[in-house]
Amino acid sequence: MIINFSKPDFKYIGQVILTWTFINVAFNFFGLWFNKLISKEKYEYLADILAEFAKPLLVQTFIFGICLIVGYSLIKNKKLANYTFVAVQYVIFNIIFLLNLKFTNGIHFETTWDNWGLLYYSYNGQYLIDLIELLSPLKGNFDGSVFMPDNSLLFYLRWVVLTTVYFCMVTLLSFPILKFLKNK
Repeated sequence: MIINFSKPDFKYIGQVILTWTFINVAFNFFGLWFNKLISKEKYEYLADILAEFAKPLLVQTFIFGICLIVGYSLIKNKKLANYTFVAVQYVIFNIIFLLNLKFTNGIHFETTWDNWGLLYYSYNGQYLIDLIELLSPLKGNFDGSVFMPDNSLLFYLRWVVLTTVYFCMVTLLSFPILKFLKNK
């Protein structure tokens, strides 16, 4: 059941989405810059910026906005509604992980590069977390269409837990920034 929003509700939701997006973009920009600095890679085409940076952030912002609107309409508690996105992402990340667990020769995560779940993980990835990958890359079978990390627990911690913690931190930082902006 969706409740009608008042003008202050729309204003608040808009402010939260813009603030959350700004923090997310800033952290990702810093992470991307640091990644490129460490790895010495350079963008060769403008399309790289769109594919690697803008598109995932737009996807994340869209999902955040939908979760916030639905959460706010159902919960009607501003602070709890902000965390709807974190909870939804955690559930989706875990579902993707569980659906791609294989039980042959032990339990391990295995999928293909074009799998919708891996694509979802990719669109919700964070450049700050990618710094870990530069310093300590995942090992595994990534040949052809196979994506199978050697250590599924390590993959889970990086791609599910750390990403969820990152989104929680961005959401948590939104509160003092919103409060600061309202006082200005």
